[in-house]
Amino acid sequence: MISTRTKANEINSCHCPFEEKGIAELLTAALKTGRFKAQTGLRPEDVFAMAVPTPHENKNAICPLFFRPRIACFPHHRLYDQAEDL
Repeated sequence: MISTRTKANEINSCHCPFEEKGIAELLTAALKTGRFKAQTGLRPEDVFAMAVPTPHENKNAICPLFFRPRIACFPHHRLYDQAEDL
């Protein structure tokens, strides 16, 4: 299993782990501005980007849903379990 810190480091090195048309170019452009950085913890910031698995266009592919995604609730920057409060 890959740690979230390892994944954040990969993203910060311009390695896009997402399969979405055009996203690699957007990630590279965002990183070059110096205004975007992947990290594993929350800090007081204006904007957060979060990724959660979605169904793959290949119906035979399996999305790793072995974890329960957590969603940041703004503006309080508190984490809520998706099943509890949404």
